[in-house]
Amino acid sequence: MKVTKTYRRYEPEKSFGIVTSPQPKVVYLKHSNSAHYCVCGAAEKVLIWNLNTAETAFILERDAGLEAVSCLTTSESEKSDNFRVGVGYMDGWVHIFHVHFDTMEAELEAHFRAGKSRVSCLDMKNETFVCAADAAINIFDMVSGCGSKLKGHRGLISCVALVNNGLVLISSAQDTFIKFWNVKNLHCFATLTGHPGPVWDFSLAAENRLLISGSGDSHLRLWNLKHFDPDELCSELMPSEKHSTEVSSGPLIAPLSERQSCIQAEFVGSIPRFGSRRVHSLIFDQTGMFLFCQSFDRTLEVFRLLDEDAKTKRLRKKIKKMRDKGEPTAEVKLEASDLIRPIIRLILPTKPASCDVLAARPVWQNGVVDCFHVRFIVALMNNCLEEVDVIVPCTCVTLKPQLLRLSVNKTVGSKGIGVRVLNRIHASGHRSAPIACCLTSDGRGIFTLSRTEAKLWSRYSTACLATLTWSSADTQPTDDEADDPDTEHVVQTLPSKASAFVLAPGDRHVVVGFESGHLLLFDVHSKSIRQTIPDRHQGAVRALALTGDQKSIISGGSDKRVTFYNFDLKMSASKPPTLCLVEARAPETVADQITCLAVSPNNRLVVIGLVNFHVDVYFLDSFKV
Repeated sequence: MKVTKTYRRYEPEKSFGIVTSPQPKVVYLKHSNSAHYCVCGAAEKVLIWNLNTAETAFILERDAGLEAVSCLTTSESEKSDNFRVGVGYMDGWVHIFHVHFDTMEAELEAHFRAGKSRVSCLDMKNETFVCAADAAINIFDMVSGCGSKLKGHRGLISCVALVNNGLVLISSAQDTFIKFWNVKNLHCFATLTGHPGPVWDFSLAAENRLLISGSGDSHLRLWNLKHFDPDELCSELMPSEKHSTEVSSGPLIAPLSERQSCIQAEFVGSIPRFGSRRVHSLIFDQTGMFLFCQSFDRTLEVFRLLDEDAKTKRLRKKIKKMRDKGEPTAEVKLEASDLIRPIIRLILPTKPASCDVLAARPVWQNGVVDCFHVRFIVALMNNCLEEVDVIVPCTCVTLKPQLLRLSVNKTVGSKGIGVRVLNRIHASGHRSAPIACCLTSDGRGIFTLSRTEAKLWSRYSTACLATLTWSSADTQPTDDEADDPDTEHVVQTLPSKASAFVLAPGDRHVVVGFESGHLLLFDVHSKSIRQTIPDRHQGAVRALALTGDQKSIISGGSDKRVTFYNFDLKMSASKPPTLCLVEARAPETVADQITCLAVSPNNRLVVIGLVNFHVDVYFLDSFKV
């Protein structure tokens, strides 16, 4: 009989400092009572942030399953203080949560398995829920609990949208097609072609009468949509069909014609965009006037859709121009560049992951609209959320696109266009990937280190207790150096990239090593630098370890050297004593670059890992192998 073994199963319990994940798109809550809230994915959870207070109002998570959130969507209920949140996960599951703002509660309304692979996109309209996974579209009725599946795409489905009160479904996929589906009889009645590559996203504007799609090239394609009432189509016949029924003596068979489709699409043209990389998302505001185009670079482009007066004025100019040339004016029509124009190119501080926009708010002056305030939120790739307000004058369509660089501390603008950051959520998370972590001596805290900052977390509440930052700016002399007249004040330059750290006994101080070879001693309570030891290593500091007696630390670097320091107290007549580091002995040299090191609890041995795959064990006192 085969002997089996049982092992402990370890599962993630808590996550620290996740503001937003790059995979799911951030979504505004677009109704009156929650205009200052947004929904975003955070690993396997969904966070609803209060943008004014930078606090989480709700945390939505499922009971079982550890896969991350892949996409999400929101929908309003009949009451303004209630709404639904649809969440798709990487393992193919879909959960629908009902959130009550009046009672500050959230409950799971429905859940089902959409496919074996990740859920790529979602949409919700009234009581109809649509999701896509495994190149198939799932339609779920939240009242009856029944569903259907639509198959027709041959690639990953990138976007779905319900229009005409949920009677028509529009989908795009990586097979270069956009398909129109009738939700009632579950058939595809139209397909849009002409894209050179995968259709990554599309957006609808002007009462769903204009569709703009984005592909892998540097152009956006425009389609005019003409809607028909399905009830009228059932009872109406085309003249050719009436003639065929009069002549035929057989049973009545009405062939499906183009007129009997729910929607007819007409290609208008394409407009260029400035981004060189593929489109990631296209979003219209609720008024249908402003289009936000996001790609995989740091630029966010804003387009303005012209109103009917501007279109009429543009058409008159074209007709007049044709008359002056003596050419016929019967075939004069508006092109794609006459319908929508670029107005702003906004450079963000880092690459965006996703964005969403609220309805544009007009500002009236002397009885006419002077400008528009457009508020949008962007989730950045460095674990940060920023809410931005854009001031767009009405005369912007006659100007060239303005290139603006977003700044956190000031308003930037040009020719009447202004951009400013309203809210920013960033303090609770790291800006780059953590490279080291450890528990405090009492086990109640967790200390983490990234390239640009270090943080202390509460193990039980997951709250960030302290943040230690450094920059490459020049530092001023300390108070002790300033009080000493014999000390020559030399301006030092702090390093920028951290590489290792070790907590001092008592967890009130931490020593951080850097790629430049510097060692910095921080006071965690005051978040200040107590001591700077420059150039102790000719290369990067790769490892720091506390000795067994907790009186010294050892550092190892890429320069093959091991240095030793003792903890000491720096005495001052006017100030209380402070902790400092004093070199204990001469540095030692090993065979190759050091990757890690550790000291035995009895303080007799030091173990050093090298780049050449060797692990050497030395006596700590004599440093003999």
